[in-house]
Amino acid sequence: MTARRILLPVVLASIQLGIPTAGRAQWVEFGTPVCQFGSDQSYHELAPDGQGGMILVYESGDPTDIYAQRLDAFGNPLWAPGGVPVCSWSNYQGRPCIVADGQGGAVIAWFDWRNGNTDIFAQRVDQDGNRLWTTGGVALCTETAAQTYPRCASDGAGGAIVAWKDERGADADIYAQRIDLGGAVRWTANGVRLTNAPLWQDNVQVAADGYGGAIFVWQGGDLAIQRVNAYGAVQWGDAGKVVDALADSPFNPVISEETPYGFFLAWEARGGAFDDGIYAQRIDLYGNPRWTGGGLLVNDEANDQELPALTCDGQGGVIITWQDRRAGSGTTDLYAQRLSSTGVPQWTATGAPVCVDAAITQYSPQIVGDGVGGALIAWSDERNGYEDIFIQHLDAGGADQWGSTGLPVAVDHLQQYWTRMLPDGLGGALLSWMDLRAGNRDVYAQRIDRFGYWGYPAPAAASAADV
Repeated sequence: MTARRILLPVVLASIQLGIPTAGRAQWVEFGTPVCQFGSDQSYHELAPDGQGGMILVYESGDPTDIYAQRLDAFGNPLWAPGGVPVCSWSNYQGRPCIVADGQGGAVIAWFDWRNGNTDIFAQRVDQDGNRLWTTGGVALCTETAAQTYPRCASDGAGGAIVAWKDERGADADIYAQRIDLGGAVRWTANGVRLTNAPLWQDNVQVAADGYGGAIFVWQGGDLAIQRVNAYGAVQWGDAGKVVDALADSPFNPVISEETPYGFFLAWEARGGAFDDGIYAQRIDLYGNPRWTGGGLLVNDEANDQELPALTCDGQGGVIITWQDRRAGSGTTDLYAQRLSSTGVPQWTATGAPVCVDAAITQYSPQIVGDGVGGALIAWSDERNGYEDIFIQHLDAGGADQWGSTGLPVAVDHLQQYWTRMLPDGLGGALLSWMDLRAGNRDVYAQRIDRFGYWGYPAPAAASAADV
């Protein structure tokens, strides 16, 4: 990616042409290091800080503890070098999730081995990285057997709703708990059970419902959903509601944030054929499907379509991206589709190409909206013989804006992978990923503006007086 240089003639030309220049501060081309401790930093997630920056949470050490760091909009780390400890209790803490608290800080949850089996704990950090709740975190569930893989959503009042896989019964079920701004657990002790359905329930995803509760989706034979209100009462029956049935082998669900049209879901399913395709559904706040029963087929080209990711388009619809094996070359490409609020495809029927090259593999797409009907999509890419991070911008019509194979975000020797994304509020994106360039796993981050440049995008200058 070509770096911008802010030289006076360029600035003057930019003023004459109305082209914005950029100031970068701490951001570094191909990635700003977030944490480079001697030990590995592994699984990570991120949340907005409400001021154009981000808060990252990650595992660090061996056995792993939970750390967090805040980067401002210019890429400057605001907390201690390497991050602040969220939980460094004995034994292993892992797989954190994070949600903004609306006050510049965040609520973080994780699974924790301190009691000899995995339980769920949570902590809140303020905008300065101070821990606000009990040292070691507040217990959300300490039942026997294993509670793992927490996922978070905001409760709309500075707290969080956390869901997890729970093995206390004969089969794994899905449970959830709400913790408020002050660290008080608000629902049934050790969590509310979301379903009494048989078989193994797994891979829960959660979104705030806008009323202090949350909507949940998970796989477990069927693909099912449940709503829990702000007081911890399930709304859609003891088993939840089935979105797609066991016969279709639905899995890898994702869910959008709440919109005036309800929620959007996407997932993989066989649909009666051997190959996997991508399906979608719009669910209203009463749990009713608004599109085709069993899900709307988004794409089912030859071979498999996998690992959907989605974002709202800001105009009542949704944009879904996925990795795609239609080329039959053993590699995967990336495609996307935009659906209106009524489920009508807006782009070419076979999907808009994000990055297509039969000779290389692109996979694990992440997506955020650009605010004007399009989207930014980032992925892992092996065109250079190892994993790099690339990004593409599709406009509201599905046309690629940054060349047919995208732009590099992180290109270095060894591997860059496990990308996470947030919208930057200005049509661009904030990204983080795992990076092996220094010889062990570290966390790096970057900002890509709406024009595809790295670093902080300055506002357009209308005249010399604006400089």
